[in-house]
Amino acid sequence: MTVSVQHADPQVSERIASVRSFAAKERAARLNRASGLPFGLNVVLHRVNLDALDDLIALGLKWGADRIELAHTQFHGWALHNRAALLPTREQVEQARASVARWRELLGRSVELVWVAADWVDATAKPCMGGWGALSLTVTPDGTVLPCPAAAALPDLDPPNVRDRQLAWIWRESKAFNAYRGESWMPAPCRGCALRSTDHGGCRCQAHALTGDATRTDPACRHAPDHHLVRELGQGPRRALAYDYRKGGT
Repeated sequence: MTVSVQHADPQVSERIASVRSFAAKERAARLNRASGLPFGLNVVLHRVNLDALDDLIALGLKWGADRIELAHTQFHGWALHNRAALLPTREQVEQARASVARWRELLGRSVELVWVAADWVDATAKPCMGGWGALSLTVTPDGTVLPCPAAAALPDLDPPNVRDRQLAWIWRESKAFNAYRGESWMPAPCRGCALRSTDHGGCRCQAHALTGDATRTDPACRHAPDHHLVRELGQGPRRALAYDYRKGGT
C-alpha cells in the first residue's frame, strides 16, 4: 500500500491538501504495518514543503514505511499554471539533495529512499515512467489503457480500451504504446545523445505542455532546443504564495 502526504506537520499538510486527511492516513499506515504488508510513503515536493524534507523522511520511518518516494513536482496541468508558486529555488534543492544523501548513508538498505530529481532546476530530463511503454501501464475507470497516468492529455494518441482488446495486445501492438517506445521516434539531439537509453527523451506530456508537440525533446533537458522555455520560466520572478501554508494565512 502507498500513502501520499503533503507535509510532516498535520495542519500544514491539510492546508495544502485542502482536506482533513492526516489522521486517516496515519491510521491507514498503522493498520498496514499491523498486517505485515509492504508500505510506501509518497511525497510530491515543491517550494512549500521542500524545507521539511528531514521531517517528512522521519515521518515515513515513524509510520513504518519500507519505501519513501520523494518526487519533485512535474510541471504540467495544474502545476504548470502554478509553477511560479511551486518551483523551488536551487538552494532548496541542493540542501534537500544533501539531506537525502545523509539519510541514505544512515539507513543503508533498511528503507528504500527514492529521490526523483527536480528536472527544471537540474536541467536534466527525468526518465519518465522508466520509459514509454517499458515498465508500466495505467487502466482508467472507464477501461482506457495509458502508458502513463497523464498521457490522456496527448492529442492523436488514440488510447485503446480493455473492453475492446486484451492487455497483451494493447501492450505489444497498440499505436498508443508504440508511439514513443524505444529510440526510433526520437528527434535530435536525443537520437545521438549518450543519455537516450537512460532518460528516454524525457517526459512526453511535459514536452507537449511546454511546446505543443509531444515529439519534441523534453525542454527540461539542458540540451533541448526548447530549454530556454524552462530556463526563462525558472529564472523569472517567483510569485508570492496567495496563502502562506506554513502560517495559515497570507
